[in-house]
Amino acid sequence: MHLDVLDLRSFYYRTNLGRVAQKAVRDQVLMELARRLRGFLRASDVLSRLGMSPGARRTSQELRPAPQGQAAIVLDALGWQASTLEQLLARCELSLEVVSVALADLERSGWVTERGGWFERRARGEDPR
Repeated sequence: MHLDVLDLRSFYYRTNLGRVAQKAVRDQVLMELARRLRGFLRASDVLSRLGMSPGARRTSQELRPAPQGQAAIVLDALGWQASTLEQLLARCELSLEVVSVALADLERSGWVTERGGWFERRARGEDPR
């Protein structure tokens, strides 16, 4: 049996007639597969399942509302390092009231978490614990 496999491999991959036969079989299999799957899988169906069609929403998109106005300024001043309220006040040069309200809005919308007086930016999908 081993020698038969070697003979077939030699025929299909090393001779012109074998390559033509291989292409003919491949083409027929692909045509039959396309005929059987017609109506089941269309390119638009596959793309929408992958989230790549124009109307599809991808699960990896940011679902939190984007910070606006002074909340965006405070979030930018926070960056990706834990900071105290005093450090944020120094960085963004806004009043205590404005920064406090902005931090409360950012916490409520899931952009920032507060732990022991330190404010930290939350990554997308991060557990709020």
